[in-house]
Amino acid sequence: MSGGSSAQTNANPSSSSIKQAPTAEWSYTATENMYTPIVVDGSVFFTAEDKHLYAVDAATGRERWRTYFAAGVGGTPAYSENALLVCDNTDTVYRLQPDTGATIWEFELEATSTVYGPGYSPPSPIIADRRVYVPTKSALYALDIETGDPRWVRRPGPTGGSLLTHPAVSAGRAVVGEWTSGPSTSDAENLGLYAYDAETGKLLWENSPRTTDESIDRIQDPPALTPEAVYVTSEGNEVHRVDAATGEIVWTHTLSEESFGSPSALTVTDSAAYLSVENGILALALDTGEPRWQSRNRMMWGFRPSVDSSQLYTSVGTELWALDRASGERRWTHPDVYGSIVVAGGTLYVADDKSVTALEVLRPGKPHGRKTGARANEALISLGIGAAIILGNLYAIWRSRRSERK
Repeated sequence: MSGGSSAQTNANPSSSSIKQAPTAEWSYTATENMYTPIVVDGSVFFTAEDKHLYAVDAATGRERWRTYFAAGVGGTPAYSENALLVCDNTDTVYRLQPDTGATIWEFELEATSTVYGPGYSPPSPIIADRRVYVPTKSALYALDIETGDPRWVRRPGPTGGSLLTHPAVSAGRAVVGEWTSGPSTSDAENLGLYAYDAETGKLLWENSPRTTDESIDRIQDPPALTPEAVYVTSEGNEVHRVDAATGEIVWTHTLSEESFGSPSALTVTDSAAYLSVENGILALALDTGEPRWQSRNRMMWGFRPSVDSSQLYTSVGTELWALDRASGERRWTHPDVYGSIVVAGGTLYVADDKSVTALEVLRPGKPHGRKTGARANEALISLGIGAAIILGNLYAIWRSRRSERK
């Protein structure tokens, strides 16, 4: 799901690190731009601007199925315990069969309430404890994963808010940020960070100008949530750690002018918070917010870093880089592959505008560089034509020799 998990930390510490430059195992190309995929239970799921949700075999890149949505579909799907969720462009949430793409149920949210405006993707569902959390323009929904019925609906702020971030859900809390003000209040009155009881929807705490003099100004990206803290970036190029139990700010780190630009959403592990800035990757200590290291590289695309057990992966220009998580030292680079990165089972899945590529370290005895997915169709057609020509030639030779015998 979006952010790699319901906690939105984008970290997969159980995945083994790729210690040397990998090889492209397969690449699947869609007809239109695609959104960040998820990789679960042997499948790669992603939406594309051609109004389809795709399922691709994670080992071979061959398409398993695709489902068409007349209104269009976007954002990152969510998956948990055989439940696949996605939102279309009319604010409707769908639960689908992961093996076929067939619809199990659908639920229409408030009309014209999507989290982002025209030209942006629909919200990405978040699944936690058999509930589906979806933000809209004015509310945060918690739906029953079995039926699609609302468990609770909450509207942050005095007027219901305006644009909400995607929520982070973990340890019984659902935390969401409010980025712009509501229609009848000033910006100062209606911005905030909100924590709800994930089961009941009860407001646990609020960090806003209404409740504290040290509030966070316009949260830009989904919060990253751990049992102890919430980590967020905000307008003004600031990174914050907030106490998960009280909503109080623990520390604030202001990015230096040379790091200005559009910082990415945070990636959080048990020891550091990582983000892409204009000229590199920045690692901040969780306890103090002080920089641990910064890799200084121009042409950063602002993709959110992805991490596994010991390494960090990011796109730099048109290359894929692997950095040591502890020191920031570069381990290897891979040319001509860049985009958003998903780490799963010792494989890197890299999604650019229209294709997703699987990268692995070549193992002895294993073939590599296979043409699969959409490109496999061309290879299979070529193989079929070649086989037909060969069989035709053999048949002609057989007929000729048979005629000679007569």
